[in-house]
Amino acid sequence: MRILQVIGGLASSSGTTPAVLALSDRLANAGHGVDIFYVSGRTPDTVMPSSPGVHVEGFPLSGPRIWAGSCALSRALMNRAGAYDVIHGYSLWLFPNIAVSRACRRARRPYIISPQGALDHWALSHHGLRKKIYADLIERRILSRAACIQCVTEHEVSLVKNFGLSTKTAIIPNGVETGFFNPSAKQYPPEILFLSRLHPKKGLDILLPAFAAARRECPGIRLTIAGGDGGSGYRKTIEALIAGLGLGDCVRLVGELRGGEKTAAFESSGMFILPSRSEGHPLAALEAMERGLPVILTPQCYLPEAAKQGAGLIAGADVQEISQAIVRLASSEPDRRKMGHVARRLIEEQFSADRIASLQAELYKEVAAKG
Repeated sequence: MRILQVIGGLASSSGTTPAVLALSDRLANAGHGVDIFYVSGRTPDTVMPSSPGVHVEGFPLSGPRIWAGSCALSRALMNRAGAYDVIHGYSLWLFPNIAVSRACRRARRPYIISPQGALDHWALSHHGLRKKIYADLIERRILSRAACIQCVTEHEVSLVKNFGLSTKTAIIPNGVETGFFNPSAKQYPPEILFLSRLHPKKGLDILLPAFAAARRECPGIRLTIAGGDGGSGYRKTIEALIAGLGLGDCVRLVGELRGGEKTAAFESSGMFILPSRSEGHPLAALEAMERGLPVILTPQCYLPEAAKQGAGLIAGADVQEISQAIVRLASSEPDRRKMGHVARRLIEEQFSADRIASLQAELYKEVAAKG
């Protein structure tokens, strides 16, 4: 098959980017022709796939950065969409989906859209009026014309229906690379890792006071906050909150981590936390679990398997519940170790990049066959 992935950017800070790259690498290694089109100039960094079989083209930004507008991308899709068996667009509220839909209609090619959490209630309420108007005028029509809307969880399927759509849906979660975890070498100190964007929806305003409360019972715990704010200035808000709570000696704010620095952060931590208000299927949590870390997540992370399988704890997005969850894990190194090993096994069985790529290839074949 010839497959085209279309994405608004290839930033390392985006959870969608590594999922798309890992998928593309595996599809290319399996013998499929895989191209990636993205809008360049939206973010200060760009990451690339590792497989030489994946062809990547960037198209310059020519509209509002937040919308990922690109006339060059639109022209390329109109001229070349007919060369692909299936085209896959990611996220919502962005210009590339408009270009994908138009080009596929003209070339009579099927396309898939992955909302990646963009239909979650919190996400829809953020700039809610703007999104409602955009949905009524543009987005709902794009989704209704798709051959399939690819969801990452069963919950997202229900959100698609609540959005007023009867389009075919398929559930394929995000996948992560495996093989990093060494159970004999892993230590489980009372070190907590938060690794995600610095954004209000990620719940840092919940985590920090919860961490401060937990330290009264577990004074030895420490917290590392890793992530960038994308130039929004939200880091200053977090710095002020850390100072106001008197946590400067036990909370490290280290910025965005990549490569070896990111690996070192996973290895030096004993647990992972993401008290988010809204997620699709958080890749950072899956990566942490692959490294053998137990997780503390909110219901809005939509990873109920973590609690069901004993790989972590699910706590409500409020200070008291998050604090109690921190205390429970911080108080027992054997529990952290046991849950961490379960977490690694869960990733291998359900969320490995190899398994997800296989599911994805089957969906592409099905959609391409129907045309």
